[in-house]
Amino acid sequence: MAPCAMKKIHVISVLVLVMGIIPCSAQQFSALEGSIYGSIVNTAVQPAAGANMPYRWGVEVVGLNSFWNNNIYAFSPVTLNGSGKGANGYFLTGASKRWGNLQADVHLLNFLFRWPRQKNIVVGAGWNLHSTTYVDKLDYLYEDSMTTMGSFLQENVFNTIGQGRVVDQQWMEWYVTASTVILDNPTERFTAGATLKLLKGISAVAVDLDAVSVALDKSTNPGQLAFTMASGRYGYSKNLEELDGKSSGETVKTLMNGAPFSPGIDLGITYVRKKQTVIAGFTNDDPAGYDWKLEVALTDLGRLKYPLGDQSVVLKGPRGRPAVERLTRLTDSVSTLESFNDTLATMAVLEKWPGAFSVSLPTALRINVDKNLGTHFYVNARLVLDMSFLVPGVDYKIRQDSYLMLTPRWEVKRFGVYAPLYLNVHGSLMAGAALRLGPLVAGVHDLGWLFRNQAKGGAYVGLVIKGLFKKKDECPSL
Repeated sequence: MAPCAMKKIHVISVLVLVMGIIPCSAQQFSALEGSIYGSIVNTAVQPAAGANMPYRWGVEVVGLNSFWNNNIYAFSPVTLNGSGKGANGYFLTGASKRWGNLQADVHLLNFLFRWPRQKNIVVGAGWNLHSTTYVDKLDYLYEDSMTTMGSFLQENVFNTIGQGRVVDQQWMEWYVTASTVILDNPTERFTAGATLKLLKGISAVAVDLDAVSVALDKSTNPGQLAFTMASGRYGYSKNLEELDGKSSGETVKTLMNGAPFSPGIDLGITYVRKKQTVIAGFTNDDPAGYDWKLEVALTDLGRLKYPLGDQSVVLKGPRGRPAVERLTRLTDSVSTLESFNDTLATMAVLEKWPGAFSVSLPTALRINVDKNLGTHFYVNARLVLDMSFLVPGVDYKIRQDSYLMLTPRWEVKRFGVYAPLYLNVHGSLMAGAALRLGPLVAGVHDLGWLFRNQAKGGAYVGLVIKGLFKKKDECPSL
């Protein structure tokens, strides 16, 4: 959600969220996972990665990532609308169970370094910002001919029950991480790591529609569609309504008060099977130095709790059988959430949603198998599973869409080419590409997104500086 005063939010935006018809999707991932040259980048998804890096230190000066994948809306940043201005997009037609996630990430000054005189211990710290939007519990039909709310409701909730949920959250984290070598011998190497996070909520919005239905009101002539059932709630973090009229500095301070500080944690282990020396007395000069590698990590274990804004309400049901047309007129006649609630109260039973609401982080279990094919070729297989159930007692869980990813790569010290293939639990397939050239890392999550409207895509870019060992001073091969 863009930082703006809640009192300035247009009501039509609220209703669009309620019906779940928004362009969104998500996961954060990078084609460099498994690579020893991406240790500082990979720390975010594998805390044990640092202990296997072949250099003394690394700094991710800045990293930017966006990724979305859904079956609600399609667009392309290079496909313009008819006027030649702005991206061209459209809602996806048909009847299906709708889902979507949208994620954006900013990494600032993330660093790793080997502890002086203790080359087997690697520590680091950094500052990251994250944003996620999660949509679920949607099952609707949409066709281009549905140009009004009435026509949409008539097809979707006439004598049926409609539902929808949208959860949006932004937060920042300060973290410290450490990894160490537990076991190291001529045939294998085992490392473990942990990252402790200090989380601070920036803002959050939740729109949760439990049930809505309409029927034909025969008491009117001609008969009109009227609501027969409507229940749910919508709320937002209180700091959003305190932004109106703030200066830039005051805005930042207000956003920093979205939720109290909260802890978070990542845990990870790595097992490396080393290459065997063919000729006695010779050492392997491959900095990777392994035949295959297995990595397991549990990431983003944590939650945030946001005090609710004054206009957060619980919808208990309609007053009588209000016409759908009244709600349509309402969206055109009011411009603030407060006036929207005042008018909606004449059509439905509203109660204040008091207190606070809690939202989990996108907790996930990550399993990587990385195989060294020789001559600088590798292939990485990654399985990511949603583990949001490990954060009990929260009002809303940001679920990580489970996915499988296969990434062939060719890389040397200052150059790398990556070709990730991605398939998630919804059956969405993507083929991306990435390039590492010196300190610059850049990639796209799906190449087709660059050329045509699609409901999936995104890109990432990072500036990563590494202090490699000179040959005489090089780390022992893994």
